[in-house]
Amino acid sequence: MAGVTVTVQRSRKGPYTHSVVMRRDGQRLREKYFNSKQEAEALAQVWAIEAGNAGAKAAASVTEADKRFLAEARERLAPYGRTLVEAVDFFVRHLDRSQITLTVEALVDKLITTKSREGKSKRYLQDLSSRLGQFSREFGSRPVASLTTDDISSWLANLEVSPLSVANTRRVLSVLFNFGAALGTIETNPVTRAFSPSLVETEVGILTVGQSARLLAAAHECPEILPAVAVGLFAGVRDEELRDLDWSSVNFENGQITIRASKSKSARRRLIEMRPVLRAWLEPLRQLGGPVWPRQIHRGRRLHTEVRREAGFRSGAAKSEDDKALAPWPHNALRHSFASYDLALRKDAAALALELGHTTTAIVFAHYRELVLPEDAERFWKLRPEMVLGICKHDDPDFNEHSYVERSA
Repeated sequence: MAGVTVTVQRSRKGPYTHSVVMRRDGQRLREKYFNSKQEAEALAQVWAIEAGNAGAKAAASVTEADKRFLAEARERLAPYGRTLVEAVDFFVRHLDRSQITLTVEALVDKLITTKSREGKSKRYLQDLSSRLGQFSREFGSRPVASLTTDDISSWLANLEVSPLSVANTRRVLSVLFNFGAALGTIETNPVTRAFSPSLVETEVGILTVGQSARLLAAAHECPEILPAVAVGLFAGVRDEELRDLDWSSVNFENGQITIRASKSKSARRRLIEMRPVLRAWLEPLRQLGGPVWPRQIHRGRRLHTEVRREAGFRSGAAKSEDDKALAPWPHNALRHSFASYDLALRKDAAALALELGHTTTAIVFAHYRELVLPEDAERFWKLRPEMVLGICKHDDPDFNEHSYVERSA
């Protein structure tokens, strides 16, 4: 009854000749050894009667509703090749995990501590703390195992940010719950099937050759911010990495700029070739050490904004009539311009990907291929100080993109 069997078998254990074994569904429940077959058979009969009585009692307790439920449960599990016992075991493990007191807030702290010990970049850790901090404010006191896919989907769908930001937050949450699964706090990652926003691919914004010239001319009037502008435009260093870049990482002897792993977004060290045009802008300002960006971060941001405005760009939405006359500053304009003009001239996506800090050429081809003409790329990499300062006169009302192209050709 109920999958229980009682058998008498020969034994080779010590002085015993026979044993009685009780099994359920092939798993051994009880076993006892004897010196004679008669004793073993007598106990086997007693165990069989007990099992039969227990099985009969269990069978009598099963109602018609129970039988219908069992039949339905087996039918629902059949397509997955699973048994009712496996389903019960799975649910019991879920309940056991639900009793674990590890909260979302505690898991977030553990993850950030772990990533910090792994040597992740400061920018990565800041992004992790910001996004997970927002999530923790909503669910921090909840046990991790109690959160469902619906909970996470609803929270993501109601974030009042751009679809890209929602996608980035979703990615960070997936890291968190994968970490929880590795610790054994949850069975599976609930973010896997959670809400995912539709992303519309936007065109990369870059500076034209004339706009680049005007920006450099404006920055030349402010030597404090000029090195950062030049490195961003001619080396493609990210804004966040620029603010941490030290002059000791700009090697004029071997012609390379080193982005240290601790300062890199990807937490990987990379080297960038110093193009001749960049060397020409940096040589008069070179230092043995100290920050390339102004020492006071906020002052550097203000100077950067002022230089862009002088070159004809506004930051953010137009709030005045003067703002409306200015062009919006493209997102990551310096880095995107560097990548676009480099690919158009050298046509070496693999080398460019390494300098940008990408692990593959996929992003390079997706965003920068065929964005600018080869002849424009040639003009861009000739934007040395003597040419720019000779053309971009602040008092030259006739200066425009076409006049620059004609004079620099």
